[in-house]
Amino acid sequence: MFSQLPVTDLLAMLQGPDGQKPNARNQALWTELYRRVPARHDVALNYVLQLWNAEAVDRLVKLLPELVQRFPESETIHVLWTELPLTWGDPREAARRMDVMLAKFPHNPALMFRAYQVKLSLGDFAEARKVAERVYEKTGSAEFSSLASIAGKYAQVRAEWAGSSAQRDYHIFCIGLDTQPRRFQRVQAQLQRMGETVHRVSGVDGRTLPEMAARALTHGASSRMKGTLGCFLSHVRVWEICVQSDRPYAFVIEDDTSFILPPPPSTSFLNTGGRDFDICFVNERTQNAAYLPERLPPDDALPLERILVNKVDGFRGIGTDGYFVSRQGAQKLLDMVTEDGLVGDVDWRLMLYAASDDDIDATPNKFMADTLRMHRAHRKSTGRLKALVAPPAIVKTYNGGSIRSLMNDFDHAHEEAV
Repeated sequence: MFSQLPVTDLLAMLQGPDGQKPNARNQALWTELYRRVPARHDVALNYVLQLWNAEAVDRLVKLLPELVQRFPESETIHVLWTELPLTWGDPREAARRMDVMLAKFPHNPALMFRAYQVKLSLGDFAEARKVAERVYEKTGSAEFSSLASIAGKYAQVRAEWAGSSAQRDYHIFCIGLDTQPRRFQRVQAQLQRMGETVHRVSGVDGRTLPEMAARALTHGASSRMKGTLGCFLSHVRVWEICVQSDRPYAFVIEDDTSFILPPPPSTSFLNTGGRDFDICFVNERTQNAAYLPERLPPDDALPLERILVNKVDGFRGIGTDGYFVSRQGAQKLLDMVTEDGLVGDVDWRLMLYAASDDDIDATPNKFMADTLRMHRAHRKSTGRLKALVAPPAIVKTYNGGSIRSLMNDFDHAHEEAV
């Protein structure tokens, strides 16, 4: 399709941020460019990033060592090579590669932050704290002071949870597409090492949905966000399972989840300040959005709507890769979406249900405001979710992340309405 176009025309088609977005068109363009000019760093890097977002692990395993040799001064290429083992669940190999990279690029705060993250993935909280403290001593960075405190908090929480005989009051459910078995296997292997059982929930592949079904489910608002709609439907499916479960709570994770802490002995061990909840987020993305504006160590639970004060322009969502939901909360969600339809991203819908109109109107972040107003335009239901963010984060997404964007025509649903 693009093989007859000159390199200059292909590059022109990829100018601006849209050219870096993970979608089928851009992947084809960067693949063709790399075939023709593999010695260009910008081309090689964007080609690798497209493969990364498509989770083409087998191709990356062969390609990245070659690119590390070809571009020895490229920190980004080295970072991807270092973090690739995390995508197949081998943090020890990631740590080995991190040592190689830090020897080549010493004293770089961005790389030291990644070293900190690798230590967390290994569960080596003491070493993670040492990494953060070293950077703080050299730079005086408030962020690394906070990271050192968080690593200490992780060690404290893990010790408190270890050996507890509390009765488990939740099941763990992992959502994953049948077409991506390796992703679930990685999550299952993590939990098996912890002696945990996980129940797999087949996700909904949005690409299989007929246009008529997509329009009906979104009340006529959208048919070009099938990956997003499939993700939303997958969570609806797990909420239905939660309502019928023999336990009062469920721990819902997605198949791009990596555990920092083991699952808690029971929901009573969550840091909720003694408050009950419909839904309680324990994923790193939500934690960062809630706590990083002030760079404070997370010591107490916050209401989910607290995130709306976030002024970071690059913030694009809280994610649904790790949350607890009560049986009553799951039923409340099912009742709400039955009335409101499924247009938009599920994480922003949860935010809408947790926040007041005043909260939404006061948010200083334009992306948040536009997204939530789009959701609000389709809302017919009433009531609010009791939604919390309970620190510290138990899970984070691994570095491959979600593949739903590859199924969409837009990154987020509100863009379709513009």
